[in-house]
Amino acid sequence: MFSFTEMENYTSYSEKELFLMTAENDEAAFRQLYDRHASKIYSIAFLYLKSAVLSQDMVQEVFIKVWLKRKELYDLDNFSGWLHIVAKNLIISHLRKKTFEAESIMKDAKDKDNPEDHYVNKETAEIIHDAIRQLSPRQQQVYKMGREQGMPHSEIAKELNISQETVKEHMKQALRNMRTYLKEHLGILIFLF
Repeated sequence: MFSFTEMENYTSYSEKELFLMTAENDEAAFRQLYDRHASKIYSIAFLYLKSAVLSQDMVQEVFIKVWLKRKELYDLDNFSGWLHIVAKNLIISHLRKKTFEAESIMKDAKDKDNPEDHYVNKETAEIIHDAIRQLSPRQQQVYKMGREQGMPHSEIAKELNISQETVKEHMKQALRNMRTYLKEHLGILIFLF
């Protein structure tokens, strides 16, 4: 453990000296890095998480990760930039986890829908499939590759040996045609129920 007097001595070190000392397992240098950067990390976390408690937890997670990965600090030139990336990645990971949990809850709730809801959902899915079948063969191909397979326009263009602009135009037409079809047919379905 280190004394308060030793801590005061660390305030004169540059950031690079501190993170290299941290890489050498120097806890006082690590504490100084924490003191210098914790409020910045908190601000970034609060911007995304909108919670003081979660933001403080995120600061702790970030610096635990720094300590666990301290040997990597030897290879750094810009500790602040690296720390910012670590923080953003942990925040994004946290938000993805929360989104996944929310989607799971929604799916569970949806699975418990009554039979009428299930019937409406099945009918809606069939109408959407019919809308896709109404498209020209090329529009179907582009739509399925882009929307169902998640391919970017550049990959679709390469795969089909057409320009990205042509892919965009086919997708635009496909979506316009599907909207028109769904408006006509889902309107009837809504009227029936």
